[in-house]
Amino acid sequence: MATLKNVAGSGYGNPYVDALIWGGKAWDMSQEPLYAYLGQEDSDYLLATATVHPVLENGWLTDPAYRGIWFNDYQALANEIAGLYSSVANITFSGVQDIRDANIVWWWYGAMLSVAGWHESPDQSEDYSQRWGLFNSTTQFDFQFGSRSRSNMIHEIGIGLGLAPSHSGGVLGDATSFPGVHAPNDLGDFGLNQTVYTIMSDNDGLNTAPPDAEKGQYGYQGGLGAFDIAALQALYGPNMTTAAGNDVYTLPTANVPGTGWSSIWDAGGTDTISAAGSTAGVTIDLRAASLQQGDPHAGGYISAQKGISGGFTIANGVVIENATGSAFDDTLIGNSATNILDGGAGNDTYYVDSPNDVVIDSGGTDTVYATFDFADPAIEKVYVNGVLKSGTAPGPGTNPGAGNGSGSGGQPVVNGYRVLTGGSKNDALIGQGGNDKLYGGLGKDVLTGGAGKDIFVFNTKPSKANMDKITDFSVKDDTIWLDNKYMAKLGKGTETKPGKLNKGFFTLGSKAKDKNDYLIYDNKKGVLFYDSDGSGSHKAVELATLKKGLKMTYHDFMVI
Repeated sequence: MATLKNVAGSGYGNPYVDALIWGGKAWDMSQEPLYAYLGQEDSDYLLATATVHPVLENGWLTDPAYRGIWFNDYQALANEIAGLYSSVANITFSGVQDIRDANIVWWWYGAMLSVAGWHESPDQSEDYSQRWGLFNSTTQFDFQFGSRSRSNMIHEIGIGLGLAPSHSGGVLGDATSFPGVHAPNDLGDFGLNQTVYTIMSDNDGLNTAPPDAEKGQYGYQGGLGAFDIAALQALYGPNMTTAAGNDVYTLPTANVPGTGWSSIWDAGGTDTISAAGSTAGVTIDLRAASLQQGDPHAGGYISAQKGISGGFTIANGVVIENATGSAFDDTLIGNSATNILDGGAGNDTYYVDSPNDVVIDSGGTDTVYATFDFADPAIEKVYVNGVLKSGTAPGPGTNPGAGNGSGSGGQPVVNGYRVLTGGSKNDALIGQGGNDKLYGGLGKDVLTGGAGKDIFVFNTKPSKANMDKITDFSVKDDTIWLDNKYMAKLGKGTETKPGKLNKGFFTLGSKAKDKNDYLIYDNKKGVLFYDSDGSGSHKAVELATLKKGLKMTYHDFMVI
């Protein structure tokens, strides 16, 4: 069984985290997981109350008629919510066969309570080893994402893991509340005491109660908020294995059961928030929650379709790189990473802050707000640091062939490949659904092949000022061509007849290992090097950055 460990209820350097940590005790799962049991039989209740847990003083569960059955859909919900908590922090649940072996027992209450649920905290008492929680439900929709009962169950299990209500901070002497919160119904400073930011709030939804508050079938918090994730990770550490690949988070498009709010915890990969199926304009904001007191967006930035009571925030520390808009009027806001913002049709507005950001638009009257000298002839209005600047030539961060429908028209097609060519500055070249051949040229370029079998051509002299980034290299489909005019040790080949790279010329690691390791992929850092002496005696030159952990081999390269 898991044991209990001593934890402080404050002093975490953040008032929101301080308020959400109950303090006193939390679970210690360093040796064993947290054992859970779903109680329902009379024998369960009698055995537990005789050995590991006292009879509840409030009389709940005393009458066997009120001890509900864990039907399959109830069990599935409990397992799903346990998995939700495990996905963001180092919390491990495991089932047991005997109620006496459980750290936590959950009961389904078979009658309406005056409260939606209830749970003992880890700090509840030193007199017994087990903590109980109980829940109830009234409609067939209560198990779906975004329902009131699901939201309540997430809240109560949070108590059982050591979280506290945002308006009280628990009951210990060091308990604090959210800034500006003095009662359960206070929204607090900047309205951050709402379930869209923390499941531990008593204020459901965003700004107002969900439109379906009478039935409780949609519009509630379906996952955890950014503040909850931060507090759980302060107690148990972050789970860095969740969503480590390339993930797409799709905005809900209708106010129906299954629509609700959640904060994205994503540990890696190149990820996208998408509104591809939306039926109205959207706002997609790729900035993560700051958690900082005094920031109106400490709990996150809202991404949602207009008029829909559901969507996403992004947890602190998470990087979502890309945004795909709808066919309507969208607002897409980038972050400090290299972003691809694809607005599609409609009159779209973009906010970008890096020359490496890429704007793709396929129609409408569009506006870009930039903090650098952005230029794109396909964008009707460009504001640079608040000053209107329109009709200028393409510059850093853009591709003359891009604009509306980047890479989809205006480029020549040679031998079945659409050819995209950069210039002498920092370009962004973007292929799409077919086979593309991308020449970055000089400068620090950002190359995105998209779907299809793409070729990335390096035909300029390698240097630190000429290092490109390949955003989406696929070991299965794509190839890198290297010009022997500047990398002579790689062997023979031409553009019309590319040569295969010698197997011995390629190695994985941070440096060359023998006299002919001319090409090196550092799979821990995601950097491709050219080493002209092949031995590591001289410093290798960085050719490009790619994703970390690619299973690259010599087959991924050709010599021209």
